[in-house]
Amino acid sequence: MSKQKKNCKIRAIKPADYPALADFLAEPPSREVVEKPEIALYIDGFGSQKGDIGVVAEQNGKIIGAAWTRIIPGFGHVDDDTPELAISVLPEYRNQGIGAKLLKQLFTQLAQKGFKQTSLSVQKANPALRLYERMEYKTVSENGEDVVMVRELKKELQSYGAGLGISFGLLFGVVVGVITDDLGLWIGVGLCLGIAVGGGWYAVDKRKKK
Repeated sequence: MSKQKKNCKIRAIKPADYPALADFLAEPPSREVVEKPEIALYIDGFGSQKGDIGVVAEQNGKIIGAAWTRIIPGFGHVDDDTPELAISVLPEYRNQGIGAKLLKQLFTQLAQKGFKQTSLSVQKANPALRLYERMEYKTVSENGEDVVMVRELKKELQSYGAGLGISFGLLFGVVVGVITDDLGLWIGVGLCLGIAVGGGWYAVDKRKKK
């Protein structure tokens, strides 16, 4: 593992990071390109609306990559409930697995916010297409040289629901266990209850969204 990759950390985006998103919209960053309306909508007013979620890769205080979503009429728009992805890593830091790490963390954050899927648009000749396919994006439409892809967040939603349920169940078990002076029994009961609650949360939430 390279020193660059080892020292890189993935974290949630902060308001202070928003201006840096422009650096990841064009290669090399070009004010002329970034200010085009169809490009600018990916960053203008970021953080002000539902679906504005992002993560950054940081090394030694420098942002070297970013992945974020917005619900916008962009190139990869599929519906008004699906945030569209934008992602980029600085050239000298590519092929180190940073893009995949950014996406995994972003998927988790999207699931925590209740989103069921995310979309993107990519040119067929873009090497990033292989990354998206590895990260389980599926092509839903084609338009000449471009494809629109969607990645469902079922696994992340299930994991999040299970985590919430287990946390609730363990808390319940500890409280009742202390009251009844039978901590061992009630922690076990609480854990089983938490697993059931987590699975039920995902099932109910899935039916509500149909």
